[in-house]
Amino acid sequence: MRLSIHHGATIKIRTGSIYHGISQGAEEQEKAQYLKFDGQKLAGLLSVTFAKARTLKKCELVDYLILWLAQSWVMVRHPKIWRCRRKSGFRPNIALPLTANEKYAWRKIFDRDPRFVILSDKQAAKDWVAQHDFGARVPTTLWCGTDARDIPETVLQGDVVIKATHGWRMNLFVKGGQYSKTQLIEEANGFLKRSHGRRKFEWAYLHVPRRLLAEEMIRPAAGDLLDLKLYTFGPHVEQVVLISENEQGRSGAIWERGPEGDFRMLEIRTAISEHIDRRPLPACIDEALWLASKIGTEFDHLRVDFLTDGELLYLGEITVYNLGGCAYHTGDIVDTPLNRSWDLRRAWFLRSPQKGWRKIYAAALRRAIDRHALQMSRFDGGDAAPLPKVTLKGKGMRA
Repeated sequence: MRLSIHHGATIKIRTGSIYHGISQGAEEQEKAQYLKFDGQKLAGLLSVTFAKARTLKKCELVDYLILWLAQSWVMVRHPKIWRCRRKSGFRPNIALPLTANEKYAWRKIFDRDPRFVILSDKQAAKDWVAQHDFGARVPTTLWCGTDARDIPETVLQGDVVIKATHGWRMNLFVKGGQYSKTQLIEEANGFLKRSHGRRKFEWAYLHVPRRLLAEEMIRPAAGDLLDLKLYTFGPHVEQVVLISENEQGRSGAIWERGPEGDFRMLEIRTAISEHIDRRPLPACIDEALWLASKIGTEFDHLRVDFLTDGELLYLGEITVYNLGGCAYHTGDIVDTPLNRSWDLRRAWFLRSPQKGWRKIYAAALRRAIDRHALQMSRFDGGDAAPLPKVTLKGKGMRA
């Protein structure tokens, strides 16, 4: 990498052989691409960097330089993700993520957990849950294939949902056997042409086989069908989002775990509706909390969704990239209960052997997170001591 600096002018970083990480579009006229920064701002940033470096111990200085190089690599290799986070008005530090939105961006770039592909596949996730014997009730799969023309007519006689297994917001609802066969085939097969995950850089979706899934539709005997979204951090559930839908539209509510362990509704709207649903959490919430805790135990963070018809609880889906990898309201704030619960030291990237420069970066990142955790522990008296290093073993755990 070659750097030429002109104070107060334009700074160009020649990226050489890694130019392909910057642009894959029509601007590929030169093999050497340039990233442009404001010279005065970068000069100020470098002065702050070196001023901070003088206050660090030798081992901390080495880690700081490694993280600085990793951040530079992120900006060059994945500029779209970096710029996407900059739109929020903050300069993201993806190499040392401290906010929830930075952690989502870090997950997209570095945390290539093979299990994320399984969990992102709607049918494979069902099979994974069944193999682990969590005891979760799931909607019955009536058919799975790659061409909607192969769906048996008997499957479409009742209340059925047709889904794409490789993404979200790709659903068709057949009620009472009423449907247009031509339209259903056209729309369902159209789902298979979409490459889900590219727009928001959701890596795991890109590796999910494109299939169609027909499953039973969960309909309430009376009242509204409720959607429960539980946010897990290891075995702990820290937030529940309740969403209801009826003829009047959609409404929702955010419930957060309080200091005493109970859940309290927050006076803020959800990302899907302006209206706050003030009903209490359903009677099946304890079952949902127990199941979500079991499913999320081996992961640093997941969103586990359930549907309830008022009596029975059904597992809906398991989400790796919440809302495309974004936490609304508090996603850019460090000191929030939800963000503090997300400990990256539980992530696959930091618990599994890495190779090359990623091995060096992973070690530096872990030490930096340990130091930050201890600082926060001294600040509020909480339990944030370094976690022991654990290596995940077993079949299918290599990247």
